[in-house]
Amino acid sequence: MANSDLHCNFKKCHKVLTSNAWVTSCSHVFCDEHGFTGNEHERKCPACNTDVNKDFDIVRSNMNPSEEFKSMILAGLRPEIVLDMTGRAFSFWSYQMSQEKNYHQMMMKHWKDRCVEFESAYQTLMVKVKNDREVESKKLIDVQNDLEIANRKIKALEEKLCEKNRLVQNIQSKYEALRRSGPRQTVDCDDLNFNRVPQQQPQAHRIADTDSFLFRPRSVNTRPSSIETSKKDFVFNPMNTMPDY
Repeated sequence: MANSDLHCNFKKCHKVLTSNAWVTSCSHVFCDEHGFTGNEHERKCPACNTDVNKDFDIVRSNMNPSEEFKSMILAGLRPEIVLDMTGRAFSFWSYQMSQEKNYHQMMMKHWKDRCVEFESAYQTLMVKVKNDREVESKKLIDVQNDLEIANRKIKALEEKLCEKNRLVQNIQSKYEALRRSGPRQTVDCDDLNFNRVPQQQPQAHRIADTDSFLFRPRSVNTRPSSIETSKKDFVFNPMNTMPDY
């Protein structure tokens, strides 16, 4: 049965014994690799460090004896000896089963402690991950807001650039039209959108103000129209001083 198998009592081994085993007088059992250590006169139990220097303190036992061996090993012995040997064999087996139970309990406690440590580490890690995720989420929101603001600025700049391009194209087309029309064509400064302040003409070059009028005397000559008389226009301003004759 799998639950009643003997295992090597060496702490780092614990493999199942199926064929041969080293059995000690201190009720320990070992595999071939860990059973016989040291020299013949200074042998110690690998489990409890007890001296096993006597002849039958450590023996190699066959785990699967033949039928002949089982028939002859106790033959000829008195019943009380057989019962004594059987009782000692049962005591050895019971001790091994209790040791195996203790071993499994120890391993169970060990792995429970490890599970508690892993769970605590997992909880700590999850809290850290949650905090990091919240921080990164806030950073992502800030970056998205900055990106949205930058996109709005870019869009506004693109609109301004398009407006400037249309204005430049309009000015360029008008300039080309003026250049093709000839040098005498005047330029409409308002159409070209030049921000120039019109210069005021000097007072001496202004036309007569509202108090002056243009006087042109009507000719009374009855001569034929073929002979034209020269007419001179002059500006009459009643506010001006009359000339001396």
